[in-house]
Formats: sequence, C-alpha cells, structure tokens
Amino acid sequence: MELGIIPEETTAGGNVKCMEASRFLCGENPKELPYRYGLLGERILDATESSMLITILTSTNVASHESSEDYEEDEVTLTEDNRDEFSGCALLMCRVIKAFGRYAESHKDIEENKLKWKPNPNTVEGKELTIQSAGSILYAGDCLLPVKSWLHPGNKVILRDVVLNTDVSAGPFPFFCKNPQTPKAKR
Repeated sequence: MELGIIPEETTAGGNVKCMEASRFLCGENPKELPYRYGLLGERILDATESSMLITILTSTNVASHESSEDYEEDEVTLTEDNRDEFSGCALLMCRVIKAFGRYAESHKDIEENKLKWKPNPNTVEGKELTIQSAGSILYAGDCLLPVKSWLHPGNKVILRDVVLNTDVSAGPFPFFCKNPQTPKAKR
C-alpha cells in the first residue's frame, strides 16, 4: 500500500480482500474495485505466479467467509491428510512474495504506480444507460458504443462485454462496449 502498487480498497475497514487484491496483481478485472492494473495483458505477477496465487487462495481460503456451522472443522484444520497441501502452498507463497518484492523494488514511485490503475470495465458492465452522441460517436456514460444501425441517441442500452478502450483517438471514453443490448433483451 505504501508504494501505491495495490489499491487501498483491498484493505478497507481492516478487512483484507484477498481475491480482489490477487485479481489486481494478476492483471484481471477485480469484481469490486473501481480499477484494474494496467491495460489488457499487463500484470504485476507473471502467468505462472498468478496461477500459484490463485491456487494458494482456493486451497487455503476455505470457509473464510462462513460461520463455523457452515463447514466441517477438518476442512480448515491442519491435519496429517492435508499437511502436504498446506506445505506446498507455503512454498508457492514464497515465490509469489519474492516476485512481488522484485516488482516493488523496481517500482518505488507512488504516482507512477498509481498511473497503472486503469478504470475497471466491471464498474459499468450490465448497466442500463441512455445513448448519447458527440458528432458521429455514440456513447453511454463513459462507454463508447460500436456503430450499429439500431443504436440511436436518447434510447436506453444495456452495456454487455465491456472492455478497456485502447483506441486513443476515441476521446475521453475509458471503456468500449462490444455487445450492447436493448433493455428488452435484458433477460
């Protein structure tokens, strides 16, 4: 957090959002954060380390959001049967920590790090908005729309398959909607 690499929202209220932080580190779209790391294909952890991190979380985070009545104690207790799995996760975590440490060591500029935070397409995915126009460009909110004969300014549209807009000539729209739908097609 001190270097501005990982968003503060991943520890909001003193609760660590492990899956959100891992999605950010792995260059995926977090479900709850208003931004992601970099453009598509950019990431802090490489593909191998990202896979390791997801394995660690899915293996060791069992029942972390459940009450004790919702799981069996042996699912979350270190036993002879699961000792190897937890030991393996500990070794994988060492590699992930080293990789993150290397990244942090070479990325010490807080402002530069925060520039890698890009708007998260998940923040507008599925929203119903009014179509607007600027010249020949159609958009809804911060989302550029494709050229479709049935899209008209003033009509409503549901944003589906929203991605980061990588076309710098497209103006101030951080998102592009690949598959807009009419509200009737909502189901």
